[in-house]
Amino acid sequence: MCVKELVASADAPDDVTLRRDEDEHWFTVKTRYRHDGSLGGPKDAPTPLQINSDFRSVWHSRTRQCFFSNDLDAEPNYSNPHRTGNPEEFDYNATLVWPIQKRRSESEVDLIGYLCVDTKEKNRFKFQNDFDLGAAYADSLYTTLAICRKNEARRMTEMAEKS
Repeated sequence: MCVKELVASADAPDDVTLRRDEDEHWFTVKTRYRHDGSLGGPKDAPTPLQINSDFRSVWHSRTRQCFFSNDLDAEPNYSNPHRTGNPEEFDYNATLVWPIQKRRSESEVDLIGYLCVDTKEKNRFKFQNDFDLGAAYADSLYTTLAICRKNEARRMTEMAEKS
């Protein structure tokens, strides 16, 4: 399990938004927390949103419910820079990815990250059993992640003012 944070690039225009699909190239997804506490190595390098099928699927979904696959090798045109090379060495073969979000209005959703649960074993997940629990957990992470981001921004502003 890991929590991924959606981050706009420093050179993104002020009007970049989650509402326009063409804006996806301004975003990367970086690991905020991994279940084992590790942060580092290739599996945790920031990923451009536009080259990751899991995150793009949630981004493009108007309801932004989740990405579900019990067999990533069977997904047509699946793309993930963390699953390249020898398939025997992949860290995971099935995944569920929920948006960490808050609905602002009927047409506006504040998507700030992703909750990802992976397994090496194919066909391990049961959508009808797993979706609701993961969605509830992802929704509960919104407030915590939003507060962390606000505190970090405040600290950065304070540090800049001291310089």
